[in-house]
Amino acid sequence: MKKILLCALFAAALPAGAQVIDIHGVLVEPRHPTTSDRVRLTVIGVEGCPLTFHEPTYRPLSDWVDIRVVPANGVTPAKDWQDCAKLPIYRDFRHTFEIGPLRAGTNVAMVWLDGYNFPNPDLNWREIFEVSEDNGQLHLGQDGGFQASIRWSNPRDGSSGTGHAQRLARDSGAFWFFSPDNLEVTVKILDGRAINGRWWVFIASMTDLQFEVDISRAGGPAKTYVQTAGANRNFIDINASFEEGPSQPVVPIWPEIVLTPERSTSADPVHVEVAVGNPWDTLTYDGVEGNRILFNDLSWAWPSGSPPPPNLRFTAETTAGPLAPGIHAVDFRLDKEHFVGRTFEVTPASPGLRLRRADDLFDIEVSYRLPGEAGFAAAPGTPLTADAGYFYFFDPSNVEVTAKIVDGRAVNKHWWVFLANMTTVELKIEVTHCPPDAPPAYCITKTYVQPPGQNRNFLDTSTFFGEP
Repeated sequence: MKKILLCALFAAALPAGAQVIDIHGVLVEPRHPTTSDRVRLTVIGVEGCPLTFHEPTYRPLSDWVDIRVVPANGVTPAKDWQDCAKLPIYRDFRHTFEIGPLRAGTNVAMVWLDGYNFPNPDLNWREIFEVSEDNGQLHLGQDGGFQASIRWSNPRDGSSGTGHAQRLARDSGAFWFFSPDNLEVTVKILDGRAINGRWWVFIASMTDLQFEVDISRAGGPAKTYVQTAGANRNFIDINASFEEGPSQPVVPIWPEIVLTPERSTSADPVHVEVAVGNPWDTLTYDGVEGNRILFNDLSWAWPSGSPPPPNLRFTAETTAGPLAPGIHAVDFRLDKEHFVGRTFEVTPASPGLRLRRADDLFDIEVSYRLPGEAGFAAAPGTPLTADAGYFYFFDPSNVEVTAKIVDGRAVNKHWWVFLANMTTVELKIEVTHCPPDAPPAYCITKTYVQPPGQNRNFLDTSTFFGEP
């Protein structure tokens, strides 16, 4: 299994406690890359001295990729950093690199500071992430036990293919057909067994192509939902029953770190679950330290002697926040020393969603009203790509409305707006389009309304004009 490593070092080896670099984390995009994706690694932190970040280098013998950090002039690093550390000037930085496509499996990203006898025992950050096979399967649910896949076809030209999966949250995901920025179908699976003994399946479409969505659980038989060509329809199935195949607890080789929601705002508490494979239950949650949520494992420190028993699966969890906007990380430690972590960014809470296509701005606001309530409540928006985003009402893992903007100006000189939803709650959606450098009087707003008890989409290809 390939391990992609990107290491981050504090300069603890510098004299007089000087610090020339502080790594806050490494953001990985997409959050759930596949073997077809280029993976973006964004190193985030603070530098006290000018630094140069070299492009990733693959080391075939050790099967990892490193990013080397050196002084800006690249000469005599130890002396340069010692001189600079006398009067450091601290600056925030973000350096983004692309690697891959990568092989499937657990990957660990590392960044290392040159000039201090690498590898250094003070290594203090490794970013862990999973790469899955690009087989079109979307894994949903708390344990990833649901699998969804999609096949599409276009009778107009005879083309067909398999959709590419993109997970949005624990219970929700989407598929794209032609471009990762252009989401076509959204899928959500909720556990309604406490209410009616069934699973609830929601499928929302933003395409008129023919497609078939197959959903199964734990290797059992699949249930299929079909949209015919030329239609645009949703599916709400609150009586879904799924047979399960035989299952065994999966014992992780590397620690598993699961965040819910995966894209959080400053209004959302963040639930963190860490799972390990150990002979003993020695995993603990150790609290919050600065921007890091700490977990610690002492299993490796047990005295040697007779062979340990087989590994079992142990978990620890906590709910933190709401957290302030900025970079945060889950720090998994072995005997209080950093081993691996997972970095995430908390964005400011906002009731709406802003998408930018070319120089044009689209502001989308979704509000909903529950039965018996007098007024509408604003739904938080979460951007996914330059073209698409989603809204939720109560739980960030429960996607309710998906929006995307498509550039159709080459066809009819208009922007195309697609709004798909997976709820029967009363909705009011306002889309505002502002041409580049135009005064507010030239902005256009259109409101789309879903009455209570209905479930409908909106495909508008004629309202928002724009010169190609």
